[in-house]
Amino acid sequence: MVTLSEFRIRFPEFSAVLDARIEIFLSDAEEDLSLLAWGKYYDRGVYYLTAHRLTLADSTQTSSTFATNSKSVGSVSIGYAVNARDDNYSATKYGQEFLNLKLKIRAVPCLI
Repeated sequence: MVTLSEFRIRFPEFSAVLDARIEIFLSDAEEDLSLLAWGKYYDRGVYYLTAHRLTLADSTQTSSTFATNSKSVGSVSIGYAVNARDDNYSATKYGQEFLNLKLKIRAVPCLI
């Protein structure tokens, strides 16, 4: 069960954020994720999605780096498939963990 107190324990770095603001973001994340699809990862998915969105909402904490989709060293190049829909999740450590959880559940594309 998703709770404000567990969110605060997991992410003490959000201690300055008002309870009401976190609760709004938690509620939004709960609505955006399917308990059925996420199963045992549902609560963690909600927490990490909430932390990601709170971080993006505070532009002073937002990283401007996104996942690299290609690298070259001399004559050797390597490219990575980047899902444009998921690209903004790489902007925060919380979004990256959210994507890791999403990979574990092999969510269908219509679910976040």
